[in-house]
Amino acid sequence: MYVGHSGGTGHGLSYSRYLQAWHYESGATSTYGYNQDGERTCATPANSIGASCASPDPTYGSTYGYNPYMEMTCVTPANTSGVTCGDPATATSYGYTYNAGGLRMSETSPGGTTQQFTWNTHSFVPQLLMDGSNAYIYGPQTSSLGNAPVERNHSGTLMLRRSAPAGQSG
Repeated sequence: MYVGHSGGTGHGLSYSRYLQAWHYESGATSTYGYNQDGERTCATPANSIGASCASPDPTYGSTYGYNPYMEMTCVTPANTSGVTCGDPATATSYGYTYNAGGLRMSETSPGGTTQQFTWNTHSFVPQLLMDGSNAYIYGPQTSSLGNAPVERNHSGTLMLRRSAPAGQSG
């Protein structure tokens, strides 16, 4: 199936059950591969050699790996070493671990640096509090669907914002 603009722009999306392709005006194509569970396993941007998820080349495409619980455990960006998530290498791949509840607990980057994730599991929907050097602050929970962070802090120090009362500045 091909879905695109009429009028000759050349943009469009074609897909089958396990492969999607985005077509550009230049004729180049970006492709995305999926496994039977619908998890993305490959992403290949438009390139000059015709590499795609149907005929992968690790130099151009990123690969993704999952555990039996459908949690992403590996991301291997495009690389010249030929490494994929099918055979990950610590010098090239990102690795992820999860707790029994399915919350991501750590990310190990290429080279072996690991950052831990800290969660608030006392709210209706778990809230990410820390991801390595970033801290997240949440406002009041206004629905059972949870809420988004109101502030992210990169420095490790806590800064609180407060609104000025009506009619006052500052």
